[in-house]
Amino acid sequence: MSNFGKIYESSWFGVGVCDNTIGWGSSYKSIANCSDASFSYSADSYAQDGSNPTPTITGDAGGTFSATPSGLSINSSTGEITLSTSSVNSYTVKYELSDGTFTEQTIGITAASYSNVNSFTFDGVDEYISADLDGTGTGSSVFGLGADLEFTLSFWFYRKSSSVAIGLFQWANTLSSGGPFLIVQQNLDNLRIFFDGGYRSGTQVTAQDNWYHVAVTRTASDNTLRGYLNGSEWFSYDDSGTPNLQNVATQIYFGNGYNGYFNGLIDEGAIWNSALSSTAITEIYNSGAPNDLNNLSNAGDPLVWYRMGEEATFSNPGGTGNWTLTNQGTSSNNALSYNMEEADKTTTTPS
Repeated sequence: MSNFGKIYESSWFGVGVCDNTIGWGSSYKSIANCSDASFSYSADSYAQDGSNPTPTITGDAGGTFSATPSGLSINSSTGEITLSTSSVNSYTVKYELSDGTFTEQTIGITAASYSNVNSFTFDGVDEYISADLDGTGTGSSVFGLGADLEFTLSFWFYRKSSSVAIGLFQWANTLSSGGPFLIVQQNLDNLRIFFDGGYRSGTQVTAQDNWYHVAVTRTASDNTLRGYLNGSEWFSYDDSGTPNLQNVATQIYFGNGYNGYFNGLIDEGAIWNSALSSTAITEIYNSGAPNDLNNLSNAGDPLVWYRMGEEATFSNPGGTGNWTLTNQGTSSNNALSYNMEEADKTTTTPS
């Protein structure tokens, strides 16, 4: 046997394929003649908002990178991973040479770390944001009907004026509805809630040029509407289980109510089709720093969540256009701005 004394490795498992040095059909190969597909990434896990990683190839160049399952955006030549377009999952990255030699590494992609860096400013003249949201409790609506209705509304606002009866938010069937289902309204220096045909909250004083978090819930078990300001309950109202204007709750509007347009900033607008607990509202308020609504300990993910700047695209950069706000909640309905400008996306946020 002419190759007696050489060192051999088994390639039964396809990991090291080399020139066969034994003539009797053995799968033992000479390590001295083996190809080397060694590579490595600097970490085993990366967040979607991180810097794109490229592996170090310590073996032979010229191989091809691939990954399973699908969902990882990887350059087949360099192995660079585009994190922002990769799906959250665990992947097996494979580097394979032309002779079949390959090496694998497991790489995890995690969700982008939460940060709040943008809000939208509204001019108080004609700017607003709107989205379809069927709260009627009939047909394809995912909300309960009548006494079974539950919802939670949550958003942050910063007012720049002390105008009379200006809507920050409304749930209605038209922009200028005379009979909306729900309005969160600024009236001079006061905040108040209009629900199902009347003002139900009394008033809560808010200061100009300050951020506030407001939440409104309706619970089916006791037919009660509740309002929260900065994490604390400020009113409750028993509607007797007969919300008569629910049939007009087909569209949501930020920056407008029946009487006029809001002058100020709005951030992190979200709605659930359930009534969140006071503990969950406190967690959302988070001592004045917006929390990640898709990772709450005391609540499920919202049905709609508009980040008001993050995850928003302008249709005509540098010109006249509209913002599309990609819904970060569990439904697919995005929101659209009207009469707003590219510069309305600001870096002023609650903190």
